Amino acid sequence: MLLRQSLRQGMAVSYLPLMFERFPHLSEVMVQPSIEAAIDASVDSLDSSSSMDLVAQTKALIAEHQLLLTILPTVPKPIDSPERHALNFFMKSTDSQLSPYLRVAMMVALSALVLQMATDGVQWYKYNEATAATKTAIAAQYQSWFADEPLSTRTKLQVQLQPKLRSDSQAPASHMAALSRISPLIKQSSLHAQSLVMQPSALSFTLIAPDRGSLDKFTSTLVAQGLNAKLAQVNSNEQGQFSGQVTVNVVENNIVESSDMANNAAAS
Repeated sequence: MLLRQSLRQGMAVSYLPLMFERFPHLSEVMVQPSIEAAIDASVDSLDSSSSMDLVAQTKALIAEHQLLLTILPTVPKPIDSPERHALNFFMKSTDSQLSPYLRVAMMVALSALVLQMATDGVQWYKYNEATAATKTAIAAQYQSWFADEPLSTRTKLQVQLQPKLRSDSQAPASHMAALSRISPLIKQSSLHAQSLVMQPSALSFTLIAPDRGSLDKFTSTLVAQGLNAKLAQVNSNEQGQFSGQVTVNVVENNIVESSDMANNAAAS
């Protein structure tokens, strides 16, 4: 039961006689018909009799407290949205829904996560392919170098190659000494060095010259400088130039230089 004290004040009443005792200054009670009484016309006899008994008890209670009873003729109008009304004190079940901004942000984050996972998957796949191709190329190169010894996959490649590498520290020094003597001669001539092959006991140059005589002259110059040089594989191209391979024996040059130094020391 709802009790309205003024236009802006009201309350819910569970026991009407208690309210009459709490408000002794009441002089008049105005009763407003309910909305269901005006809307529902088809009510069975049992419900109508119970409603009449309730009205009779209310009238008797009001008369007992010597209050004036007035029944208002107006019927209250239904509220369009009773759940949003300010006087609605019932608990409403609220469904938790995400805001559109939060949903868009979650979709963008999920898309970025899926894209990152796809990118990582593609990179991992390409990395495995490159690793497999590298292992195959290493095995083929190792087999071409050492045909009688297979490559072990359980041992590191450095450990297997280190015992087979040349550890002669004198060879690079002798090669560099020969290069330091040959390079100025190439710069002073009209020749152009195309390639250099460094072998354990020799140096091979591929030189480009405008004519065959320049190659012979350069070889003679090296021999005059005390180098054991030989000219081979002389070819001509369409531009009229000649290419030749000059091989300098580094080991023999070191022996000759050592013997010369020993003779000079003995003579002195």
